[in-house]
Amino acid sequence: MAFLDMTIASEVLNMYVNVGVILPDEKLEDIGEKKRYPVIYCLHGYKDNYLSWIHKSMLVMEARKHRCIIVLPNCPNSFYTNNESGFNYYDYVVKELPKKICSYFPASDKREDTFIMGASMGGYGSYLIVMNNPDKYAAAYSFSGPLGLDYENGKVFGFSKTMSRQGDNAFGGYEKFHSVPYYLPALAEKLDRYEGEKPRLKMICGTEDIVCLTYSNRFAEEVRKNTSLSFEYVTDKGEHEFDFWNRYLADAFKFFGIE
Repeated sequence: MAFLDMTIASEVLNMYVNVGVILPDEKLEDIGEKKRYPVIYCLHGYKDNYLSWIHKSMLVMEARKHRCIIVLPNCPNSFYTNNESGFNYYDYVVKELPKKICSYFPASDKREDTFIMGASMGGYGSYLIVMNNPDKYAAAYSFSGPLGLDYENGKVFGFSKTMSRQGDNAFGGYEKFHSVPYYLPALAEKLDRYEGEKPRLKMICGTEDIVCLTYSNRFAEEVRKNTSLSFEYVTDKGEHEFDFWNRYLADAFKFFGIE
């Protein structure tokens, strides 16, 4: 297994950006062969960066057990949207980064080999991306993502003034939030009407999570009430932290079906 900490040029973002990539060990008989590996896009949370999964989680140890490529984009406090400041992180992750990864590495570009997961804000981003692009991703896994996030009392993600301002920058205000939409329960209903093969969805959240449990419960209730999507929701004792998420990393790989 190898970990690469790279800086690449992004035309979409108009700047150089960091990205981490975990590569599998190649068997001797595979060297020189045109083998393409499944890809997991792994999204970080709010206040974190692309190295959070490397430094805070057991991702590297879990990755050693599987033959896949893991991509860690850096999208600070963006919620993975095309934000009001002109930084189109959504377009970068969905449209540009996969092309670069497939050109640099033996990564499969097939839908059945492409997965996305994330923690906290990254869980929100993984569902935002997969439900808007069911033709590109086979499955998504959210670790305590605020999937039922909505504006409340004129604010979104209003734990502090700074977070609320950055939320507004990411979502563009209440009307845009619901018209794009960035409101994931509405996107789930749209996905339910999609006539092609739908991605599989799973989310977990800790019962002591004071940040995202309410949002997770809201999303699960709306999806179960209004759609027939293939959707799993698990709650378990734990808080909003990597100690809890580490317990479910193996489950994410199993859910994706990656050997």
